[in-house]
Amino acid sequence: MVPYSRISLILGPLLLILVYALIQATAPASLVPILGIVLNILTLLMIFSLFSFNPSIRRFAIPVDMQMWLIPFVAIVPLVIIGFFVDLPIGNSAHIGGLVTGVLYGFYLRNKFPRKTKIISNYFR
Repeated sequence: MVPYSRISLILGPLLLILVYALIQATAPASLVPILGIVLNILTLLMIFSLFSFNPSIRRFAIPVDMQMWLIPFVAIVPLVIIGFFVDLPIGNSAHIGGLVTGVLYGFYLRNKFPRKTKIISNYFR
């Protein structure tokens, strides 16, 4: 409903998921669980760093500011494509289904409540 509003994509955990998929494919099987635990801890630290008021700590999560409409093309589509070649621990079909459902529902709300969606759109500029 507000596709031009700015939002931060947390790029760090996405990169860690890709690193974990590469580790699974290339590292010895005995190291994969240990490295998985380390990457999970790093992911949690990245997520919790976003709640810090210190900008240098927030940068640990690698936030990238962009418009809302661009997020699916940067975050979901590449993971779906990579998922065809590497087994990722992500429900890509659920993300695509949520994207399609959300877009359709957003169009429905825009048509049903044009005044309210305009107010919301102006609020999030």
